Amino acid sequence: MLKAYKPSWLNNVEFMPHMTIGNFYNKEELDSVYRDVGGIKDRFSTIVDMISVEIVDENEDSIIEMEVKLEDTQKDLPVMT
Repeated sequence: MLKAYKPSWLNNVEFMPHMTIGNFYNKEELDSVYRDVGGIKDRFSTIVDMISVEIVDENEDSIIEMEVKLEDTQKDLPVMT
């Protein structure tokens, strides 16, 4: 669905779509957080209605490159948990 919006410069680099859940400044901090949350078995669910493409520059400034509003194509389907 979003292929038409993919910038051509991403074809030359490895790119993995993701959801950012934290910002860690060193491996020790990241390892500590992994230990703290490793046993959590909570579940998370949400409805995504917009996808934002964010560029983080060399100064770690965040720039929203574009946003794509998603259509509600499943409004009549039951919610699965």
